[in-house]
Amino acid sequence: MAEELYAKDGVNIDEEDRYSKYCYEVCKSTYQNVPYVIVDDWSEGHFQGPRTFRLNTKEYPFLKKCSIMPAPDTNGTKGVLSVLSGNLSAAAQDIVAVGRTDISRYGGYGAVMSDVLITETLGTYPDATSLACRTLIDELGSLANKEGFIVFNGESCQVGEECQFENPHAVLKFHWVALFLGIFHPSRIIRGRGLREGLLVIALNDQSLGTNGLSSARAALRMRFGDCYWENPDAQESIKAAAAPSALYDRLLMDANGWFDWSEPLPIELIAHNSGGALRKKFAKLLFKLGLSADLPNLYAPPKIMRDCFEWRGMTDEEAYKVWHCGQRAFVVIEENRAADFLDLASSHRVGAWVCGRITKRPTPSVRFISKFTGKHMEYFPE
Repeated sequence: MAEELYAKDGVNIDEEDRYSKYCYEVCKSTYQNVPYVIVDDWSEGHFQGPRTFRLNTKEYPFLKKCSIMPAPDTNGTKGVLSVLSGNLSAAAQDIVAVGRTDISRYGGYGAVMSDVLITETLGTYPDATSLACRTLIDELGSLANKEGFIVFNGESCQVGEECQFENPHAVLKFHWVALFLGIFHPSRIIRGRGLREGLLVIALNDQSLGTNGLSSARAALRMRFGDCYWENPDAQESIKAAAAPSALYDRLLMDANGWFDWSEPLPIELIAHNSGGALRKKFAKLLFKLGLSADLPNLYAPPKIMRDCFEWRGMTDEEAYKVWHCGQRAFVVIEENRAADFLDLASSHRVGAWVCGRITKRPTPSVRFISKFTGKHMEYFPE
């Protein structure tokens, strides 16, 4: 009786147990994905039982010098568009893109993740909401098997009306939180200490909106198609484009750092994650600390949906480059004589990449580039 009352109040405990058991089976299927990690399952088949993991130092002795870094992140409000478009596989790719790249960009190996699915409700199996929740964890498991990481465990949290979407009738209302655990070797951490004049800057392309600045994108959709834009047939193509999954760079970056066969890494001096205004806040700021500048005349153009939202929202170039990645979600800084090797590797991983500029030095440090929205010449200076 108490559980029935609790379900009426918005928390279906029975469904939480069913979902957790389902997650356990999906997670188990990923436990062999990383040769550097051994998962010890002490649960004896009970989905809520204990599991631990350790580094495989016996087979890979170099791991004895390694340490672990956690990297938490969320999918932000991208889930709104994932549900509206019906593309829940994109949601899994987005949560991996935001969390795992916070490890690979510093030279680590994104090995293990744990996630929490926060929902209005999990539904009641086999209704549409419960099946959508299972689809999310299914897609995450499939991606883990493809990309080579472990989904160690998953949890859910039903918060009722505290989880709100624009569309009150959405089949699933959710936010997704993930914690990635990365393996770092002290000889392969990338911190930007070798930055200097003459190095090349390579842009890594992303033809999605990514996961930053989605509130502005949804505002643009409302301004173009109406407050209930998801009900407008003319908006459906734009919704699907806005929900497209983020590009994944991690296998490329880990490969470049020699993780897959413990080979000599490429001489990468910096990997800058370029999301949510990071061109100024992260890339430029780090250069300015060292008295360096950059000229970036050959940036990627933003994806069409981003250009459309720029126009519909009435944004300026400055606002757009502060909110969005604008076509490249990461920069790689590397020695000129090894840039071709990195580009070849990027091609083998099917990641769009090209040389977009160079690190320079001038009396007053700045980062110069040309906006790919309007052609305006832009320049950032130390603040």
